[in-house]
Amino acid sequence: MELQPYLDSLSSIENEYKQASKNYPRSDLIFRQEANAIVRQFIILQGDHYPLPRLALAECLMRAVRLGLSLLDQRKECFLQLNYQMNFVTLSLAIGYRGYQRIFCGSGLLNRIDVGLVYANDTFRYQGPRMEVIHSTSCLSTDVSVRGQLEGGYCIAEVSDGSLMTTVMSRSQIDEVEMMARLYGHEKSWDSEFKGECIRAAIIRFSAKNWFRISPNIDVDNLAIQELEDQFNGVSEEGQSYDPK
Repeated sequence: MELQPYLDSLSSIENEYKQASKNYPRSDLIFRQEANAIVRQFIILQGDHYPLPRLALAECLMRAVRLGLSLLDQRKECFLQLNYQMNFVTLSLAIGYRGYQRIFCGSGLLNRIDVGLVYANDTFRYQGPRMEVIHSTSCLSTDVSVRGQLEGGYCIAEVSDGSLMTTVMSRSQIDEVEMMARLYGHEKSWDSEFKGECIRAAIIRFSAKNWFRISPNIDVDNLAIQELEDQFNGVSEEGQSYDPK
């Protein structure tokens, strides 16, 4: 398919995008910049080589703005990805580590999100879901010969009231996420120097179910959090299923 139909669909949502972006004045989302960014990513992915719906780009751009996220490369909040299932190809929006920080910390629900990866030669102790972990290492190298194999990871979220929510994720659970990512054709990210970021984002997604649970009980701006939860559940605004990874 030619690129022009996708460009036309983006132009058709300009007013809708600008209206939605007003919900996130601090995110500084400018339609032309974001539209150009999503087109660049689409071209790099060679998305126009596949029979994707002409509205595919526009739908992903609207999903991003409803979350208050930017597709600009320098912000690293979200990005396009192609999903491969047998002979079926779809386009979806993937959220990066910084994107999750923007949603949960920007809403006021969380003060901070700290994610760590634990290796076999590290000192690590999990003290419970409401406590800090104890994690120390004698070096910063991630070389297997120095720190050993990856054992798992953890996420410490400080809630707006100062309490902590700590989640741990085992190596086997991380491997399951990686296996699913590869099934969808995302092996390039997991085989690159950004694998650590893929793992960190997976740990945050794993932790987010607990944050969704407490958000209605705390007086914060839940708009982006509710939108993200809907996307996690595979329900778009139009009620259609899609891949939220």
